[in-house]
Amino acid sequence: MSVDVGQLMSCIRKIERQLATLRRIAAGGQRQFNADAACGKILRAVARHYTLEDWMLTGSSRRVEICWPRHVAMYACHKLVGASQGTIASTFHRFDHGTVLNALQRVQQRMESEPSAQAEVQAALDAARKP
Repeated sequence: MSVDVGQLMSCIRKIERQLATLRRIAAGGQRQFNADAACGKILRAVARHYTLEDWMLTGSSRRVEICWPRHVAMYACHKLVGASQGTIASTFHRFDHGTVLNALQRVQQRMESEPSAQAEVQAALDAARKP
């Protein structure tokens, strides 16, 4: 019997991610659920702000017209909800927190270098705060 080591490792990583999610939910309980729900609302609000569909922000497009609003939405989840990078990654259908960390850094750097970006991000944050 032949075992494909790559497939086996992929299954193990998937199980480990699911186990980590279950542990976070068990440890945080209601807070984890609320962060997920709040990030979903923020995602929708930021998508509306940029006149995009929700699915566009959770998709895999790397076009700047999609990527920048996605980064701003991740930043909003982090700032407004205090959601963990793992929770944000899950909301945006990403595999790990590294993608979220990159988005947070890019938004922060752009806000520091471009005053117009700071105003744009603030407008998106204000839109996300509205009910």
